[in-house]
Amino acid sequence: MLLTLRMDLHVHTDYSDSKNSVERVICEARAAGLDGLAITDHETIEGALLASRLAGRNLLVIVGQEIKTTQGEILGYGLRHSVPDELDLEEAVSEVHNQGGVVAVPHPTLPLLGIKSLGALAVAGVDAVEVISALTPFPRHYMEKNQRLSRRLGLPVVAGSDSHYRDTVGQTYTILEVRERSLEGVLASIKDGRTSVVFRPSSRSQKLYTALRVPVSVVKDALGLEG
Repeated sequence: MLLTLRMDLHVHTDYSDSKNSVERVICEARAAGLDGLAITDHETIEGALLASRLAGRNLLVIVGQEIKTTQGEILGYGLRHSVPDELDLEEAVSEVHNQGGVVAVPHPTLPLLGIKSLGALAVAGVDAVEVISALTPFPRHYMEKNQRLSRRLGLPVVAGSDSHYRDTVGQTYTILEVRERSLEGVLASIKDGRTSVVFRPSSRSQKLYTALRVPVSVVKDALGLEG
């Protein structure tokens, strides 16, 4: 018998660039009715490790990291230690796999924010495509585009909030059909494609906050704006 879990697979804390403390993320995840979440801070897994210690038995925490490769960002799930930035895409994916983890590609088709060469994904060995987050601009357009990418690559879909604010945790999440409520069960569900996504957009002000963390030119290109 398979169990159904609702998990936000892309959440940041104040161990990297979020306004959320680990404790606040845990509280918001419970308030949102999630069964679990992946903490995916930049450059560190310390916040994720703390969350796994504090969450208790009723909230499953996946230790993850958003990793900046030379060809774009990836999400590593099920890590035992952090992965350095600026590795080649294939090297970074291999590092996650060597730890027993799985890899998803966040915002893969966003201009300047996604993977530089989508063809590289076919040979890099990634395990899933994040087809939507709560912060994705023009969500219908990019979700359809990312779903086409996942079908072309034959990869499962995942989703997460990309939360940087307390009230965005769980706005967008992944539904996983798992054989057991554990890290191993979640990773197997992703690899086997027993996943679907639930999308709810973030507010414009929350999107603006995130946009202001990157150069204006990048934001304009990503949103399809001129000038």
